[in-house]
Amino acid sequence: MINWSEVPEYRIFQLNFPQPSILPYKYLEQIMEAKRQGERRQEMRVLADKIRAQVNPHPAKQKEMNVRSRVVEEQGGGRFETGLQHKYRETMLFFPSEWQYCHSYCTHCFRWAQFAGCSDLQFASNETAGELSAAQQERNGFVDHWW
Repeated sequence: MINWSEVPEYRIFQLNFPQPSILPYKYLEQIMEAKRQGERRQEMRVLADKIRAQVNPHPAKQKEMNVRSRVVEEQGGGRFETGLQHKYRETMLFFPSEWQYCHSYCTHCFRWAQFAGCSDLQFASNETAGELSAAQQERNGFVDHWW
């Protein structure tokens, strides 16, 4: 799939391997300096988390505006459904907690917050198939599993 004789300019390579140009220069320089100084993995993670917090992981307020907010009755109490996002009228995005990783980290991906290990930025669901099916029927829409 990748024409290795045309790397690094080859488009599929550019999409599937992190590129320096995806970060503003000041952040790229911070990471490069930390690497030059031999920072350990944990320190690099802390730096990466600080940078991630600055680069808008959820545009259009999707953590606040597009979440499913219906309370599900459960044994006399209730709970909010998590891991389901309604960004589009006829589509429910489902983010299963078991699949919070990515094999390629495409540089164009708007879902990076799902894979970065920042739990407060993730949509993650432990919903059963039955609950998901009921939610789908209620919405009469399409479920985008994204896998």
